[in-house]
Amino acid sequence: ARQGIPARGFLRDKRRFPLASADGIELVEGDITDAASVLRAMRGCTHVIHTAALTRQDEFPAAYYRVNVEGTHHVAAAARQCRVKRVVWVSTAN
Repeated sequence: ARQGIPARGFLRDKRRFPLASADGIELVEGDITDAASVLRAMRGCTHVIHTAALTRQDEFPAAYYRVNVEGTHHVAAAARQCRVKRVVWVSTAN
């Protein structure tokens, strides 16, 4: 964003990141587990960096699956539909 490249952040609660919009990053609220909100946020994007994840599988196994497996599927499906040029997926060593 600081280099003049349009940037968009997809997050559950925009109020938790007040400085992002001041830095010129468009913020879109949604949930990685909701395919429609992922698609809505991705429209018009050419590149995606997917960093959403839960790291504690043992504490919340159902949520872990929804976020990490289904959420990543939503990102990939939306990227295909939006004809995104490149998706970078960031994972953990967990």
